[in-house]
Amino acid sequence: MPNEKSQISLTKKRIFLVKIQVMIYFLCIVAVIFGAYYFGNDFVIKFQFFKIYFLFFILISFCKTFYFDNIIQSKNHMFILFLNLLSLCYLYIIDENIVNISFFLLSIFLFLFTTYLMYKFLKSISKKALFKSFLYINFSVIFMFILHVALLYDKYSIKTKEPELWIVLVWIIIYTILPLSFLLSIPLNLISEYRYFKKELNKNSNKLLN
Repeated sequence: MPNEKSQISLTKKRIFLVKIQVMIYFLCIVAVIFGAYYFGNDFVIKFQFFKIYFLFFILISFCKTFYFDNIIQSKNHMFILFLNLLSLCYLYIIDENIVNISFFLLSIFLFLFTTYLMYKFLKSISKKALFKSFLYINFSVIFMFILHVALLYDKYSIKTKEPELWIVLVWIIIYTILPLSFLLSIPLNLISEYRYFKKELNKNSNKLLN
């Protein structure tokens, strides 16, 4: 009985944290709209959107550290999260001066490694269902990697009058799917987590009644 009550209390706290993340996401949307209006055309050139998004991405990710049962689990999650954000820092804080193949490959390796660590961690605490939500929030990362392929090509390729067909297709993907991935990745993550925690809450409530 006490165990069910504590689990219900913890799950309610998790649902509350999801709601806080929803508010942060709406603030992110407002900040991006304001940034687009304030910076005008220069906003796109300087990639300010990615920096604003990444800041709110960090805040939302940090909230997830408080989902867990004890301080040890929270610390383990925070360590993996730190490595994950470190791998993404190069992608989102775009600077033409540091766009190079070495940083790009290191970022890919670190991202894949932290994804594996997150899977092992969630599996070890019987929360493997949350791994799907972790993939959702990182959905836009795939297209950020594609963006960097285009930036690397632009930096190292020999300039010709007509760009190659594949690079034209890459830029089409970037300008169409990338904004959509930013718009949907966090909501998909939060919906997935909310449903999971709501299911847990109902299960523990039924146990308490029985």
